[in-house]
Amino acid sequence: MFGQLSPAERSILVALRMFRDSESALTRLSYGAIMRYSGVRSRANVSAALAHLQRLHAIKISRGARIGLVRECSAYRVTLDDPKFLAACDEIFRASRQEIAAEREYRKRIRSARQGLTGDSRPKTRPRLDIPSSQGGISGCLEPTPTAGASCEGLNLSSHGELMSNLSVPIGNLEINSSAWRKQDGPGATV
Repeated sequence: MFGQLSPAERSILVALRMFRDSESALTRLSYGAIMRYSGVRSRANVSAALAHLQRLHAIKISRGARIGLVRECSAYRVTLDDPKFLAACDEIFRASRQEIAAEREYRKRIRSARQGLTGDSRPKTRPRLDIPSSQGGISGCLEPTPTAGASCEGLNLSSHGELMSNLSVPIGNLEINSSAWRKQDGPGATV
């Protein structure tokens, strides 16, 4: 239920619960205090949130008495144990369980269809690696086949067996060619 509430309704419900009197279980706050403690900046949002929480039976509102031109602060009782509120929570719980079950079944069908086509969940071909060459064209290690055991050693790249992505690079395998950078940066550039 908490996830179904708007941000204003959540903030106001928490503020009303936190500032309740321990003896009477009532929270007596003005709209200004509710706005200050809940972080809601609009009186219209406070009014709409309180009305929706009351319709959900999450709170009960006792309007303050009007004395001349002044009105007392309203009193709010948080009633999260109200049977109508609990019935609404149960309905939301059942609906979300059905959505979760349908989503799991959908993912299971997609996974089995994917495994049925390829025999396993991994793709059969390796991705293509294109490396720009210094002559302007594209050259590189193109689609190595499992039987060929292709390596990218001639391109100053490490082959699959040499490096792991989460390990540091051994100093012997590190090769930096700064001559290409100096040509692009122009004379006197520091690298």
